[in-house]
Amino acid sequence: MCDGRERKMLKGNIVKLLQLAVTLWGSCAAAQQPAAPALPPHDQVQDCLRKLWAKPVFWDSRAVAPVDPSVCGAPPGKIEDALKAQHLSVFHLANAVFLTSADFFTPNRMGSYYRWKTPSISIRVLPLTLDESRSPSDAELRQITDAILQRSHLTPLTCPFVDNSDGIGELALSIEIDIHKMHIGSSRESAIALVVNTDPQLDKVAGTGRIIYGELEDAGFRYLWETPLLYSSFGQWGYDDLLRNGNLQISLTTSWGSRRAICAFLCVRP
Repeated sequence: MCDGRERKMLKGNIVKLLQLAVTLWGSCAAAQQPAAPALPPHDQVQDCLRKLWAKPVFWDSRAVAPVDPSVCGAPPGKIEDALKAQHLSVFHLANAVFLTSADFFTPNRMGSYYRWKTPSISIRVLPLTLDESRSPSDAELRQITDAILQRSHLTPLTCPFVDNSDGIGELALSIEIDIHKMHIGSSRESAIALVVNTDPQLDKVAGTGRIIYGELEDAGFRYLWETPLLYSSFGQWGYDDLLRNGNLQISLTTSWGSRRAICAFLCVRP
């Protein structure tokens, strides 16, 4: 908890931080905590299907129509029928499950429909070493990535309308991981991951993403929290002592065209 001085300092820094933003854009909210309000229906369905099929589950970013999470109550053998009743198509891939709207495959005059027969999802895992950070080991990359795929509400992915030469619609997700000491007087290391929708051809951010935060303990990586979806291209990010108490916070500047937003996230245990 913060004392009066820290609360005053926090309020002053937040005001200054907001004054730096030219135009707020996207979602800049507090990181999701276990006591947060009920999850959105799409996240509820993602969670129950991941548990049922033991694979990461991704939504199509265009599949924004309301979904009824009561499908999760259907018998395991009937869930796909329940999803089809909501006009959803399910693709079981080697590394994931992908959900999209069946309506997107219906030809139209505008040509804005999916021509591919099946999707593929490339999951790229990269070390991202900032100043005074250390590069994660291969074992740490695998462990952190596994925890993210098993627990995070994975960002929706952008589908192409056209297929490649093999009739496949290519999608991609990037997971960029940094290891950094965030707490003064402590040897405890934090793991910060950027999980973002990525262009499969150009190897760049295509839209939405989340920050995932956890800590490295003797038993391995401890997943702690995720931010809400950030609906914009990722810009600069780093660590700043916004509270002037020696502990670091994650600061992120997102951008879309000429619009910018600055977000800050406290690195605390829930």
